[in-house]
Amino acid sequence: MSETINTTQQQTTTPTPEGTGGKLFTQDEVNKIVSDRLAREREKLTQQTAFEEREKALQEREKAFEAKEARAAKEAAVRAYYQEKGVTGRALEVVMKGSGQEIDTLELADGQVKDFTAIDSLIGGVFAGLVSKTVTVGAPVTHPPSSYQPTMTDALKNAFQPKI
Repeated sequence: MSETINTTQQQTTTPTPEGTGGKLFTQDEVNKIVSDRLAREREKLTQQTAFEEREKALQEREKAFEAKEARAAKEAAVRAYYQEKGVTGRALEVVMKGSGQEIDTLELADGQVKDFTAIDSLIGGVFAGLVSKTVTVGAPVTHPPSSYQPTMTDALKNAFQPKI
C-alpha cells in the first residue's frame, strides 16, 4: 500500500511550465509547425523524385544514342562490304534497305563486324541479281614482277640520247 501512495505523490509533483522556463504552444501553433515541416519534407521528396526522373530520362537517351551509333557503325561496315562485292549506286541503296533486319543482328567487335554470314546469304540469294560479276582476264598472277626489265622502247630511247 505504501507503493501506491508514493506513485500518486510523484504524479502530483510534476513541475509546472513556469518553473522550467519552457514555452507553451497552443494546438494551432503546434499544427502550424508540423504542417510547415511536412510541407518542407514533401518539397524535398518532390525535388528528389523530379531529379530521379530526369536522371532516368538521361540514361534512356544515352542508351538510344549508343544504339544509334552502333547501328551507324554496322551500316557503314555493311555498305563497304557490299561495295567490295560490286554492289554500287541505286542497287546499293536497295540492298541496304532490304538488309535492315540482318544489319540489326550483326555483332560488332572493336567497331568491326565479326561475321558477315547473314549478309553473304543475302548476296547469294535475294540480291544475287544486283551483284555485278567480276571476270578476270589472263593468267592469274600471284606475285607482281620482282624487278624492272627494260623494254625495246627503253633501248631505243637510250640509243638516241646525247652522249657527253
